[in-house]
Amino acid sequence: SDGAECLTEAAARKPKRVQWNLENDDEEGKKKDDKKTASKKQIAQRLAEEEKRKKQDKMTDAERKADREQFDKRNEEIGKQRVEDQKRRRNKTNDQDISQTVKKQTTDYTETDDYPSKAFGHSKTYTQLCVDEKAMTLFVPVNGAPVPFHVSCIRNANFQQQPTGGGVLRINLNAPGGGGLSIGHFDKKLTFLREISFRATDVANLQMVHKSIADMRKLYTVAEKERQATAEVEVQPDLKLNPNRGPRLQNVRIYPNLQARGRKTEGDLEAHLNGFRFTAKKDKNNASMPAASRIVDIIYKNIKHAFYQPSNKHSTLIILHLRLRAPIMINKAAHKDVQFYLEIEDGESLLDNRRRNQYDKDEIEDEEKQRKILSKLDKEFKNFCDRTHQQLPAKNRSDPEGDKIWDWDIPYNELMFQGSPKNQMVELFPSVNCIVHLATKPVFIAELDEIDMVYYERVTPGGGNFDLAFIYKKFIDPGAKLSECWERIGTIDMRYLDSVREVLQKSTIPQFEGVTTMAWSAILRDYAKNFDDISADGGWSVLLGNDSDQEDGGGEEEEEDEDVDFSAKESGSEYGSGDESSDELSEASEEDSDDGSEEELSSEGMDSDEMEEWAAQDDKKQQEDEKKRKRDDSPPPKAKKSKSGKK
Repeated sequence: SDGAECLTEAAARKPKRVQWNLENDDEEGKKKDDKKTASKKQIAQRLAEEEKRKKQDKMTDAERKADREQFDKRNEEIGKQRVEDQKRRRNKTNDQDISQTVKKQTTDYTETDDYPSKAFGHSKTYTQLCVDEKAMTLFVPVNGAPVPFHVSCIRNANFQQQPTGGGVLRINLNAPGGGGLSIGHFDKKLTFLREISFRATDVANLQMVHKSIADMRKLYTVAEKERQATAEVEVQPDLKLNPNRGPRLQNVRIYPNLQARGRKTEGDLEAHLNGFRFTAKKDKNNASMPAASRIVDIIYKNIKHAFYQPSNKHSTLIILHLRLRAPIMINKAAHKDVQFYLEIEDGESLLDNRRRNQYDKDEIEDEEKQRKILSKLDKEFKNFCDRTHQQLPAKNRSDPEGDKIWDWDIPYNELMFQGSPKNQMVELFPSVNCIVHLATKPVFIAELDEIDMVYYERVTPGGGNFDLAFIYKKFIDPGAKLSECWERIGTIDMRYLDSVREVLQKSTIPQFEGVTTMAWSAILRDYAKNFDDISADGGWSVLLGNDSDQEDGGGEEEEEDEDVDFSAKESGSEYGSGDESSDELSEASEEDSDDGSEEELSSEGMDSDEMEEWAAQDDKKQQEDEKKRKRDDSPPPKAKKSKSGKK
C-alpha cells in the first residue's frame, strides 16, 4: 500500500511452510572468536612440542659422538659385570638341578623283595613283561631277571602286528640327547638304553602291556602337572587378622576370576596385619561356591612388586596389581599375578572423544561429573595404598622406621610408548622396577632386575618402527625352557627409541642394537652350550657388540662408502652384477670401434642435419648386415625341400 515491493509473492511454497532463523550478529561473532581461540591454543601447543623436539635434536655432532662414547663405555663395563653374574648363577644352579633331576628317576622299590609276586611269574626264570599299575612301573626281563622301569623313564611305546603272525612291542626310553634328559646331569661314562623291543607269537600279553603303558602315561602326566603346580606353591603363614577395622576397598573385582566360565567376581579387599584378604560377595552366581573358595589371602612378604595405576586417558580402570615371589593357588591353578581393579561402568564417553556437539551443556556436565567420580575413586585407592604402606614390616628389623619390604610402584604416564608384546598393540608404561601393561589380559610385566640383556632389532635409518627384545637371566639355568627365557615387544614407533633407551640406561642392563630380527632361541641355546668359551671372550659384547660398534661408529668415511655401495647396488639391480655389466660394456665398445671411429660416434661438433644423416646411414647399414646374416644362416637346398613338401 505504501509502495513497498513484496518479495515472497512469487515464492513456490506457502507462507506457513517457510521458516526464518534470525541470529544476533554479536553472538555469531563470539562463537567464531571462541573457535579461533581454540584453534590458536592447539597451534601454540603443537608449536611448543615441536620446539621441544628441536631442542632435543639440536645436539652437535661432537656432542652426539661424546654421548655415544660414554654410552659404549658404560655398556662395556656393565657387560663385564654381567659375565661375572652369569658365572655365579651357573655355578649356583648346577648342583640343585642335578639332585632334582636324579630324584625324578627313582622308583618305589629299594630291593627285589619289594617287587610284587606277579613280577616273578610261576617259575624262577622271568621271561614275560609285567606291569605294576599301583607303582606305575614296567618290569622287563633282562637275562632272566625282572628289571623295573618307572613310567617316567618311558618316552613312548608302539605295538605292530606282524603279517607273518605275532607282534612286536617297541618301547622308547628317555635318554640324554633324546629329549627327556640332559647329559650334563649325569656321568658321561654311563651307558643308557634308548630302545627295547619284544617279539612274541601270542600277542595278548603285548597288547595288554601296551594299553597299560598308555594308561599309566596319561595318569602320570596329569599327576605330574598337579605336582609341579603345587611344588611351585609355597606354604604361606596364616593371616593375622586386624581386630580393628583397617584399610578397606569395597566392590572391587579380582583377576584371575574365582568363578568358572570367566565370570567376574566382586568383593571387598582388606589390609590386615601381615597381608591382604579378598572376600567375594555371595550372590546367585556363586551361591554354590564353598566358603573357603571365596577367600584369597596374600601375605605381604610374598609380594615382589606392587603396582598402583590410577585412571588415565587410555583407560578408566583403577588397578592394584601384585606380582608374587611364589605362586598361590586360585581356582585350582597356580598364579603369580593377582589384580584388584575397579571398572567404571559409566566411563564409555570418556573413552569416546567424539562429541556430537562441543557446545552441548548436558554433555559437558556429564563429562565433568564422570571426571569428578574418577578423581574421587583415585583418591580412595591412593589413600588405601598409603595406609597399607604404613603398616608394612621394615626391611631391617633393627630399624622399624626405615625402608619397607616393598613400595607401591606407580607407572609413569609421561613415558608411555606403544608396542605389541602379546600380538596386540597396547600402551606400555615404564615404572621404577618394571615395564608394564596392566589394563588388558594377559598382562605384561618385564622385571628389570631379571633381565640379562636388551637388544633393539630392526633399527635402521629412516625406519618406521623397531622391536625390543628382553633376554632373561634364567636362560643360563640348566633345563630352562628357552621359549620362556626371552620376550619381544614388536612394532614400536621409532619416535619412542630415545625415550625407551633413556629409561633402560638408568638400570644396569647391557644394551645392543642391530638391523635384523634375531632367532633368540637358537642364540641362547648356543650361548648356554658354549658358555665357558663365550664368557671367557666377553659374553654378549663378543656376539653383538662388534656389529653395533661398526654400525654406529663410522664417521664421514663410512657414509661415503655407503653412498658408493648404494650406487653400486642400483647399477647391479638394473644391469645385474658388476662383472656382467663391465663385460657387456667392453663388448659394446669393441663393436662400436669396428663400425666406426670415435669421432663418428661422438655427437660433439654435429648439428641436427648431420645427426639425422648419420643416423639414417647407420640404420641402412644395419639393415644390410641383417639381410646378409639371414642369407648365410638359411641354406637353399633345405628351403627348396620344404617348399616342395608344402606343395
